[in-house]
Formats: sequence, structure tokens, C-alpha cells
Amino acid sequence: MAEAPPPDLVAAAESGDAEAQNELGKFYLALGSAEGTEFAKVWFRRAADQGLPKAMHNLGVLDYYEGRKGSAQRWYAAAIERGWLNSAVALGVILEEAGRVDEAMKLYEVAAQKGNADGQVRLADKAFDLNTEEGDIRSRHLSELAAAQGNMDAECQLGWIYHEGRAVERDPKRAFSHWMRAALSGHPGSQFMIAVAYEVGAGVEADRIESAFWYTRVAPVNEQARYMLESLKLSSDEKAALELRLRQATSH
Repeated sequence: MAEAPPPDLVAAAESGDAEAQNELGKFYLALGSAEGTEFAKVWFRRAADQGLPKAMHNLGVLDYYEGRKGSAQRWYAAAIERGWLNSAVALGVILEEAGRVDEAMKLYEVAAQKGNADGQVRLADKAFDLNTEEGDIRSRHLSELAAAQGNMDAECQLGWIYHEGRAVERDPKRAFSHWMRAALSGHPGSQFMIAVAYEVGAGVEADRIESAFWYTRVAPVNEQARYMLESLKLSSDEKAALELRLRQATSH
């Protein structure tokens, strides 16, 4: 393997420390290789066998992304029994995908009521989709709770709430502020909206270079951003300015 784990972490894991085993699993998973993933599974399993819920959750995540949703559900359920709230949201996602929306909502509610930001965001999204005053008020409340914990999906949702004026006075500047906070953290949806805002001058002075910059940042994961970037039809001088802006961003 290209990188070896810290010897003290390995020693602690091999001595039976469940937390260390889970951390060692995360180390191997972060290598981003097939071999690393297999090592990660071994160490997550050792920690899970000792009852560590976060390791159970990690095994559930791996099973989910490898297409073993039944096994993922079992790991998430085991972690939930031990109080791991992130697993309640993750299991809710699987149930929602299977059309079991009511069951998913109950899990989101449990997580949200106990302060879990992901659960709060899930409920905020559902409330926003209702397009009612009551739903909009709840969406803003839950989004604010989650954003206060640093959840960038919640910041993006607040951007939409103020952009559209949902149960609040429409405020493009405030929408831009929420989107920018999330965009700077790497949130793709917010990066796209910042690009649009700079292009049309919504909540900020129009700036074609900044618009192109943010379209470029999100383009690898957003086909529409690639199209919008091409449609700007930058001049040679603008392309040079964009290249400079991109270099400045990567140098910090």
C-alpha cells in the first residue's frame, strides 16, 4: 500500500481498542483503493463485533454503496439500537428509496428531535416541498437549526428560502450569503447558484469572471454548469482573467 498507518494506531487496534479499530478502518478507506477498502472492512467489523455503533454505521455505508442494501439496513438498525443517530437518517434514505416514505419520515423525526442535523435537513426539504406557509416556516426553522451545526445542505436550503421569499421577505442578498457560505465549503448546489447569481446580478453585482469561476468549480459534477460556462462565450481577455482567478484560488 502507498501509505502506512501510524504505528501507535495499529498497536491500539491490534490490542482490541474498538475506537482505534474504527479509526484504522477510516484510514484504510481514505486511501481510495480496493485493497484499502477491504482492509477497512476488516477493522470496521472488528470494532462492530465489540458493539461500536459508528463502526456498524460505517459497514452499512460500505454495503449501501456496494449495492447490498439489505445488509446495510441490518447494520444501520443495529447502530440505531445503540443510539447512533446518523444511522437513523441513513436507514430512512433506504426506506424512502423503497417507497416506504412514512417509515422514513419517522426515522428522520427521531433523529431531528435529538438534534441530528442530517435529520433536520431531510425534514426541512420535505416541508419546503409542501409549498405551504406552514411547511415553509418549518423548513426555515429546521434549516436554521441544522445550519447552526455547520450543515451546508441547510445553508443551501436557507438560500432557496430567501431567494424565493418562502414565509419570509424575499432577500436576494441574504440568499447569496447563505449560498456563498456553503459554496466556499465545496457544496456543489450552492456553487452552481453562486455562479448563476454572479451571471444575472442576483443579490450581488453581476460579474462574468466570477460567474465563470464558480461554473468551472462545479462543472466536474454538474453538466448544466458546463453548458452555462460555454454559453457565457468568454472573450480572450475574459478567459485570461478566469485563468488568473483559478490560479489564485488554488494557491491559497
